[in-house]
Amino acid sequence: MSTKEKNMDERIAFGNSLSEKRRESGFSQEELGLKIGKSSNAVSRYENAENTMDVHTFDKNCKCFKSKSI
Repeated sequence: MSTKEKNMDERIAFGNSLSEKRRESGFSQEELGLKIGKSSNAVSRYENAENTMDVHTFDKNCKCFKSKSI
């Protein structure tokens, strides 16, 4: 497996985890976006592995879910 393929697999896994945590917490994409200072479209792009979040946004996500990692 190439590095590019591995990175995409990791992004997909992260997006799936983010989506699962968001739903378990009862948040819509819009609600989570408001909590982390991003649009619902940005949340969708994270969940669908179309974009990656920076470390500050990641930290805000963890705080929303009261978790050390997603």
